[in-house]
Amino acid sequence: MQGFFIVIIWWTLNTAESVSTSISESTCNKVNTTVTCNYIPVSVPAGTVSVLLRLQLTNDTFLNSSTFTSSGWDKISQIEFRVDGDYHFVLQDNCFNGLKELRVLKLHIICLVHLDLGSFEHLDNVEVLDMSDSVRLFPVEFIRALGGNDKLVKLPTLTALFLSRSFLYRTGLILDDNVVHNLLSNKISLLDMSSLQLSQMNLTSIVKRLKQLDMLNVSHANLDNFEYYGIDQSDVINIKSLDVSYITFPKNIVPYLPGKIKAINLVYNLSERVEFESLRNALSPVTLNISGIIPYPISLWAWNCKVHIDISPAFLTKTLVARKNNIRRLDVSFICDMFTFSSFEHIDISDNDLEFIHPDFLSCIPNIRRINLSNNLLFKMARENLYLFENILSGLKNLQHIDLSHNQLTDIPIDIFKYNELVEEIDLSNNHLQQVRFALTRQKRLRVLNLQGNKIKTLDPLSLNNLKDIHRLKKSTEHHVSIYLKDNPLDCSKCEAKTFFTWLTKSPNVDISSQGLVCSGKNGHMEDVTEHVLDSIEEICRRKTIIIATSVSAGTVCVILTISYILYFLQRERAREMLKKENVINLLRMGDGQYEFVVFLAYSSEDEEFVNVNILHQLNESLKLMTDIDRNLVCTGDLNLRPGFYLHNETYSLLNKASVIIAAVSNNFCNSVNCQNELDQAHVNGKPIILMFIEHVEQELMSRTMKELYQRNVRIVWTHENGECRMKTTWDNVCTSILELIE
Repeated sequence: MQGFFIVIIWWTLNTAESVSTSISESTCNKVNTTVTCNYIPVSVPAGTVSVLLRLQLTNDTFLNSSTFTSSGWDKISQIEFRVDGDYHFVLQDNCFNGLKELRVLKLHIICLVHLDLGSFEHLDNVEVLDMSDSVRLFPVEFIRALGGNDKLVKLPTLTALFLSRSFLYRTGLILDDNVVHNLLSNKISLLDMSSLQLSQMNLTSIVKRLKQLDMLNVSHANLDNFEYYGIDQSDVINIKSLDVSYITFPKNIVPYLPGKIKAINLVYNLSERVEFESLRNALSPVTLNISGIIPYPISLWAWNCKVHIDISPAFLTKTLVARKNNIRRLDVSFICDMFTFSSFEHIDISDNDLEFIHPDFLSCIPNIRRINLSNNLLFKMARENLYLFENILSGLKNLQHIDLSHNQLTDIPIDIFKYNELVEEIDLSNNHLQQVRFALTRQKRLRVLNLQGNKIKTLDPLSLNNLKDIHRLKKSTEHHVSIYLKDNPLDCSKCEAKTFFTWLTKSPNVDISSQGLVCSGKNGHMEDVTEHVLDSIEEICRRKTIIIATSVSAGTVCVILTISYILYFLQRERAREMLKKENVINLLRMGDGQYEFVVFLAYSSEDEEFVNVNILHQLNESLKLMTDIDRNLVCTGDLNLRPGFYLHNETYSLLNKASVIIAAVSNNFCNSVNCQNELDQAHVNGKPIILMFIEHVEQELMSRTMKELYQRNVRIVWTHENGECRMKTTWDNVCTSILELIE
């Protein structure tokens, strides 16, 4: 009974408020060392360390010098206000003077708030001041209360200041040199000004005066005026985290130019760039977030660019986050024979709709441990150049975490992870994968393979073998590998799925119960993937066996008839082909019109030596041997055009005398107007055209006609190995194809 009366007395005392408020039902709850109230009690119970005050104002409320002077308040280390309403909340002079041990002060005041000049007096121990969400706070009042005109810092031990989303209903905050110098303690290590309207921000003063600052957050802020001149790396070297994501810079820093910003065929040295010093300063914080700093209507594209790293970058940033910057194409090769970007360990360029990133862009960042390429469009790179896509990660031998999710990828090349032996997590979720064709035989540290959200119905033997390799590899290690297959359209309605579901239900790498795997069974009904699914598939297999057995006799007859017809058809087609070939050879012997020559060989004069040594003689002799015609069957512009005559007419006439056109394609050929004209004329006239690539040519250099032929028809390719030139096919195959193309 005595304890009961003590509680009654305590609650009675707390009904007497020290502020003028009207509350229908006053409540306080104490959990461990934290008291939560919807009013400001006169005192707090012993043992209280933290107080949360949720106030809904029904009239003007004032904090004065006697508000926190009763028992218990002098032991409070943290107090948080969450105040809303349509009335004024006023902090008068010395209103916190009873909070002797206060370390953390949070003032989230949504209603109208006013600060007297001495509001923050006697807070000598406060380390954290959080004014975030005080949307109706006047910037001038806050600055005056924090420092006034006496140029004394009123919070001498302040290390963290949060102003996020404050002053939104007022004029912008001016954070000039005077404010930084007079109001902010040089002990400040965390400054959060996110989502602010900053009329003026002197970054130079912030980084030069606040020497202990290691976290600066100005994300989602709007900057009207921004000063940053005179900063060098020594000023920012102590900053561990700089977040400028989604910031709106003044137009003199980031101009608003909607559309594509393109860089094409640029080559330069890093040391020659005038902005190199600014770039080095910007890439000095350990963590740098520059997400969303490029306005949405702007997109960045780079084609065939090269950057020589001819000077030590001296970057210090380890984590770089650059999401949602509309970086669409990074066909940029870094040449790093002397120096590399060795500081970077975590790169995040997700959510950029990125279509292409050159492997040499990443190869000069050798120490990357985490790379996030998710939510991009890298399926376009896989279509454009599968070889480069397969080698996209080849230079990242220290990689531990790979995120390629949400890229609409339909297939992953077999050796894409060949050089990433230290990888622990591979995220390929939410793509369009149907099989697992990539090898993971070297990834001894692999812990997670995320394949959820793809298009996997069932896995074929090759894919299953690749996944079984993971289990076989891990038997000799302590690491367990988890394979995630959730949200795939698994299909258990066919007998062919038996092998896959047998593995799935027995594999130690797939926890089917925690993932809640389901599959589409007979009649389209969804079933939980358990061992009972195997019984259903067995039944399907038995039914299939019966159907096959009853159909064998009738099927045998059909097969015999079908084979007989196919043999007859093939024999007739063979005879027709032989007759056609004889007719073509007879026409070539007569040598009239388009049959005067078998081939018109088009090439650039700069490639004449290669053509004469490797192509012209061999092609001509092979055609003569195959047709038994003893005359030159290959014509060229150099040999057969008549000097002094109009080039266009001569070329047109010579093209009409040949049955097939072979273009010896090289970079020289693509840059030759005459060669392109010959190809276009032949294409317009409907001549069969064979592309013979004597060296690697980028598609960007090809004309429209050549690109169409390149993507549609089989081509001849020459390789250059150890100083020797070799054609990947045979001359017999080439000549046979030529004769079959002749109408």
